[in-house]
Amino acid sequence: MKENRLRRLFSRHGKLDISIFVTAIVFATIYVIGFDIFIQLTRTISLENPQIYSRGLIVWITILRVLTAGAAAAVIVGVFYKNKTLNNISIIFALPIVILNIIFLRGNLVAIGGDYFYWSSFASIRFIIEQVLFLALCVLVLIKHNPRFRFNRKEILQASWVFALIVVLFIPLWVFQLFFGQSTIEIGLFSRVHLWWLYSHFVLIFGFWFVLRNKSKDLKYLVCLFLSLAAFFHFYNGFQMYTVSILETSVNNLPLHICNLAMIAIPIALITRWKALFYFTLFANSVAAMAASVFQDVNHYLISYYALKYIVQHVNAFFIPVLILALGIFEMPKVKDFKNASIIFAVYFLVAAIINVIWVNWYYDINFFFMMDDTLTSIFAFMITVRDITFTIMAFGYPITVPYLYFLIMFVGVVLMMMIQAWGIVYIHRFATNFEFYRQKRIEQSVDLLQLKKDMRGRNITEPLNEKGVDMIKITKFTKVYSGQDKKAVDNLNLELHSGEVFGFLGHNGSGKTTTIKSMVGILPITDGNIEIFGYDIARQPLQAKRLIGYVPDNHAVYERLTGREYINYVANLYEVEPSLRQERLDKLVKQLNMGHAIDNKIKSYSHGMKQKVTIIAALIHNPKLWILDEPLTGLDPQSVFEVKQCMKDHAKAGNIVFFSSHILDVVEKICDRVCIIKRGQLVDLIDLKKDIKKGESLETLYLSKQGMTELVDEGGDKK
Repeated sequence: MKENRLRRLFSRHGKLDISIFVTAIVFATIYVIGFDIFIQLTRTISLENPQIYSRGLIVWITILRVLTAGAAAAVIVGVFYKNKTLNNISIIFALPIVILNIIFLRGNLVAIGGDYFYWSSFASIRFIIEQVLFLALCVLVLIKHNPRFRFNRKEILQASWVFALIVVLFIPLWVFQLFFGQSTIEIGLFSRVHLWWLYSHFVLIFGFWFVLRNKSKDLKYLVCLFLSLAAFFHFYNGFQMYTVSILETSVNNLPLHICNLAMIAIPIALITRWKALFYFTLFANSVAAMAASVFQDVNHYLISYYALKYIVQHVNAFFIPVLILALGIFEMPKVKDFKNASIIFAVYFLVAAIINVIWVNWYYDINFFFMMDDTLTSIFAFMITVRDITFTIMAFGYPITVPYLYFLIMFVGVVLMMMIQAWGIVYIHRFATNFEFYRQKRIEQSVDLLQLKKDMRGRNITEPLNEKGVDMIKITKFTKVYSGQDKKAVDNLNLELHSGEVFGFLGHNGSGKTTTIKSMVGILPITDGNIEIFGYDIARQPLQAKRLIGYVPDNHAVYERLTGREYINYVANLYEVEPSLRQERLDKLVKQLNMGHAIDNKIKSYSHGMKQKVTIIAALIHNPKLWILDEPLTGLDPQSVFEVKQCMKDHAKAGNIVFFSSHILDVVEKICDRVCIIKRGQLVDLIDLKKDIKKGESLETLYLSKQGMTELVDEGGDKK
């Protein structure tokens, strides 16, 4: 399976891609191995030895180092994630930079070795191999993507500003101390500098989110990938490789401090799309990083390599995972994701605790996750006593003391902090989502209102948009497609309904009847076309149009804890019906539908038919000009069917329109003036029951034939 995937990967563009791919991997590996060496440049300058370095050469080699870091990142990412701008950067900028590195090879090697420079050293050989691979990689990209070396002005400008941004991200931290010296500003706990450091976590999140929120997902992903790779670079560039003991050095260099682990975990989670690892960085790394920022442990001046490294590392460990989530690169975490992140944290905590107690008991200075120092005890005094509760075991002939209760409380405390953060993220996301939704809605409404005012041509926007359609319902080229589907639920429907008629709406289940009705009453948005309710556009003048509609849905959704009278009064209040008119209409409808004995009982005690009648009364309480009924007779007894039919006839006689959807064809034939038949969302036929039904023919026969079910009808028009 894996072999097939590799074959597909390498077979896309031929052999050249394989050589680019392999060269990029080798170059990236050697480049990462060399992250530690350029800190020597700072030491060289601090010696102020002009025999080794002139000031001009110092500045020039430093600029080369900065440009090389940005160019290497752009080239490596561009190879693995096909991007034209990154490939252009490889040719326009990276290729000249690597040539300059080779030209000034001695200056680079002196920067690496300082007083101890010699050509045959490991660092010198490694740097030479790195530059040869870098040159080969740039040439291969040139041959593959732009062998004629031609660019237009737009491509050059775009590559220039993108490269500038990448270079800014990858400026080595020692550069600031090199050029500006050590600042005299100290970083005291909750000093002004420290507070601005804390504010930067949230300023960066909001700033990047605001700029990228409407960009493509690919661009969001690449920006976050570069941010994570820059964090990785800053942490390991200048990493201390040499201490008193080789054994102590090898263990201390393990990325087991939780904030150090984030520098590796974040890019791995992004590159592999490993959800569990990402949520671990989101919940565990970011919580620990914020705690380390709040209770900072930096005793250096502001512009010093170690202070800047501590600040940048912990800011990155917090803000990058949160930004990744905010941009939607990974979806909002679920309970399962939190559990998986907690499991990874438990494994990490156990490994770190075991290594801590073993090495400390062997008298090595080690302290992963602040388990072995006074960080917690200085904040929580009771932890001093807790830390003294231990048990001792023998390992390799040595006694190992384990403060088990101290570790347990620390673990539970971090998990609780993770839970609080998870809860906060969920609610902040909901707030942000709702805020963005309503903001977009307000913008759309403002634009729609301006266009509506323009189309009204000086008339009041509360007047009908179409003055010629004030006595009809007009559906023009109405089309509805549900989100995520290609099939049209309703396709190019055209209808006109006129005052005083009962109009039947017929079709099989799934034919688009309910979709049309819900669009007419404003429940569903219209994909294309428009629907006018007595001249009012339902999409552009929804409030005015809905005041003229009474709607009886196919499922009677009512507040069952209210009485029938309370529910009807509630609906009447929504339509601002005057109390005197309300009472008059209520008395008439209650009598007509035979509901006097139950109108003051709780709706939850009603039968199906009684609930349907309450829904009908509520739909008529404001005397709508359009009364829409979707399968209102289902489940009613014969007397109730008769009462509802009589209400429909009376309402139409008063000059209103009744729009009636039903499967009971006999009833439709008796009370409707016209009917339309739709099939699979399209209008099949429009029938005037007084003119178009031939003698001896029934609506049932006509309906079945229009639906293509002629095999159910014999030659005489009767069902077999």
